[in-house]
Amino acid sequence: MLKAIILTIIFCLTIISVFSARPVRAESSVVVSLKVGGDLEDTTLSFSGMTSPKAVVTVTRDGAVIGTTIADDGGRFDFTLTAQTHGIKEYKLYATDRGNLSTSTIGYTINLTENANTSLGNIFLPPTITLDKTKVSQDGTVKFSGISYPSSTITLFFSPHPFSKTAIANNTGYWEYSLEAKDLDAAEYQVYAISAYQSTQSLGSSPFTLKIESATVTTSLLNLKPIEELLRLPEAVALFDPNGDGKIELPELFDVASAWFKEFSKSFGGTCDLNNDGRCDITDFSILMYYIQSE
Repeated sequence: MLKAIILTIIFCLTIISVFSARPVRAESSVVVSLKVGGDLEDTTLSFSGMTSPKAVVTVTRDGAVIGTTIADDGGRFDFTLTAQTHGIKEYKLYATDRGNLSTSTIGYTINLTENANTSLGNIFLPPTITLDKTKVSQDGTVKFSGISYPSSTITLFFSPHPFSKTAIANNTGYWEYSLEAKDLDAAEYQVYAISAYQSTQSLGSSPFTLKIESATVTTSLLNLKPIEELLRLPEAVALFDPNGDGKIELPELFDVASAWFKEFSKSFGGTCDLNNDGRCDITDFSILMYYIQSE
């Protein structure tokens, strides 16, 4: 019997994340191995890699599920599909975490050799991600969370803005980040995340649309008063109201100005001091002019 020949090839695969915010081209350190010869009489395909602990990893081909496995407590998975047909095939993988959130789907195009085992190793599935709101005012916050490989670094991207934030997954893989919306301009963003652990990095998660709106400014927030109240004459100004009707109109300007300058010319002008700073000057006269109504 011929001794089995094992060929191990390590190279960079071009992988497309099916549900990424935009097509993601990545150099991933996926290890592809081919075992031929010996007593192999089946065409098989093996997968191994990292995801969140106890996640259900699903493999599909041509839209149909052809295999599943459950990651261990540390987030590692390893399984083999038997009785595969040789030739160029496309397989897709995704994981569903313990919170029932699914990762984005990653596709691999592989040329299977007949009566040989092809292995894809060092696969790093993307993190899951959710957010507590998809629309937020700039004076508010939004919380992102999900599950990934334990102790991995999660980086959040806010496309098209060159802006990112990071979080660290705990030993169960859970991560979260609270963003203060004021850090971003009012606009619409595609938010996605990647995971990184040591020298291995995942592709992008499924994206979410986040809309950040300008903070609503109301008169109550700024303690503004209605225009009628603003134009109501203060007691000191009312002294210069010629006919006592509670307002000073443009035709009364000459009489009002004359009355103020008459008080100003007195040795001890008191009624012309409208801001109560102990003196009569141009500031007081400006206050008086402020209350002149053109209509």
